Amino acid sequence: MAFIIGVSISAFPQPQQSQDVEFQSAEPFKIAPGSSFSAAKSEQSPINKSRISAHGRSAAIVSDISEAMNVIENHHASTSNERIAKATSASMKAMLRSLDPHSNYFDASEFAELLGEHRSEYIGTGSTIVNFEKGGSYETYILGSAGGSAAEAAGLRFGDRIVSVQGTSVGGIDSYKVREMIRGPAGTSLTMVVERANSGGIETITLKRQRISQPSVSGSFVTKAGVGFINASMGFGYSTVSELRSSIEILKAKGMTSLVLDLRGNGGGIVDQAVATAEVFLPLGSKILSQRGRLPGEDRAWFSRNQIPEDLPLVLLVDRDTASAAEIVAGALQDNDRAIIVGERTFGKGLVQNVLELPQGAGMTLTSARYYTPSGRTIQRDYTDIGLYDYYKQTTRADLIDRSAFVARTITDRRVYGGNGIEPDIALSEQVDESRYKLLDPLFFFARDIVNGRIGGQVSPEQLRQNVIFGRDVIDDRSVAAFIAFLDSNVEWQSQKVLAKSQKDFVASQLRYFVSLGLFGQDVANRARVADDHAFSLAQDNLTAAGELAARARIVREARRRKKSSPK
Repeated sequence: MAFIIGVSISAFPQPQQSQDVEFQSAEPFKIAPGSSFSAAKSEQSPINKSRISAHGRSAAIVSDISEAMNVIENHHASTSNERIAKATSASMKAMLRSLDPHSNYFDASEFAELLGEHRSEYIGTGSTIVNFEKGGSYETYILGSAGGSAAEAAGLRFGDRIVSVQGTSVGGIDSYKVREMIRGPAGTSLTMVVERANSGGIETITLKRQRISQPSVSGSFVTKAGVGFINASMGFGYSTVSELRSSIEILKAKGMTSLVLDLRGNGGGIVDQAVATAEVFLPLGSKILSQRGRLPGEDRAWFSRNQIPEDLPLVLLVDRDTASAAEIVAGALQDNDRAIIVGERTFGKGLVQNVLELPQGAGMTLTSARYYTPSGRTIQRDYTDIGLYDYYKQTTRADLIDRSAFVARTITDRRVYGGNGIEPDIALSEQVDESRYKLLDPLFFFARDIVNGRIGGQVSPEQLRQNVIFGRDVIDDRSVAAFIAFLDSNVEWQSQKVLAKSQKDFVASQLRYFVSLGLFGQDVANRARVADDHAFSLAQDNLTAAGELAARARIVREARRRKKSSPK
């Protein structure tokens, strides 16, 4: 039985994912990097001769594929059914990817994972893991544990090293694969061997897999100046808008008078949730999105139904990994002059897919339409003359053939462009020295030692906790100097001393994040990271301008309303 959904696709520099769809099924859905699911229904058209001939061609293709797989199964050196299944999956993916970058095939396990992500949950132990390298050894470490999870109950904490999972050593294995080893059916158990960060002791623990909540809004706070910050980088799931509204109400109760909404790294998700997110801030009747499909029944437009929208000055943060459904929000708020956009040009994903559920739990997406911002511009980047790698990695080659030719106007007659993602109103001008990321491994291990009181001359973990509680800085010039000495004492990192000295701000910022993460968890760590974030600082500087822009848009909108209602 097939069910049709809507869809679209992004990427993220540090681990993250998501997409856009409309569901005719009660089940949710989600796709790979940079996705979005449209809320469009696919209308059935009358059967005709062209459809019958198309059916005949489809049957011939199925016959050819079946024959080819039989030949492989009977004559290839491998007799593994698993390898045959992988060959089938690869052939389907290659066929669909020849159409466009976002038509795709998903085997049963991939499809099941996507379903869980749109429920804003996954099945696992609740541990956040990542790889770091030391002494030539590439290992998996715990960054934190979700509240109420099996990982928290087992005492897994920042800096613990995973030695093995179910008896299999994970040394040298990518953390993504380790994650797949840890996840499994709800209620099942797994055995894990860990090395404790505080003592170095080796322990064997048993954890039961369970459903773990993974909220769309991963953090929020309000500054002393009344600036609210909401991190909505996790994609659009079923609960996104309710989480957003709840966060806004909590922050307003704490004195929020303006808002910075962070969509960096948001790869997309359910379109209806993206539309509802824009609707939170847009007044009644404001156009949010339109869709044009292959068939007339697939054309559709969305308008705000909100009679009491939030009127706080608003700035959105975006980057090159903001994609699909997240770009719908950015485009709608930009075209309606409701927010100022700060950051980098977004990914450029504006396609809608029909999503078909296939036998044995597999799934397929087929591009059927494009979506457009209120001013009529498409978000989709050109993909006709580049390979999949260049398209997703947004390489220099991809940039050379981008075609941003479409010019449109916002409510207040500002010029905006289409056909190449969303251009920010305020572009980040700083050039990131990517060589500084070489310091991440030693920074993690240094912070791990600080959190466990193993760095001489530094304040104790208890004193550090007091510093965080009372708003004092946990990292100062002495900490940076101690890190440089730490590099000097480790032969493998001695060559990075010069780099560390030239990147003192980055060193302090990253240490502040890791130490806060180790002492207090993700919420406090995120606040520490945002405090050092140039993009957030730039957003705060433009909140007044954002409020003035929204006020001008209200005047224009009211003038249009009066003109429309006046007697002819």
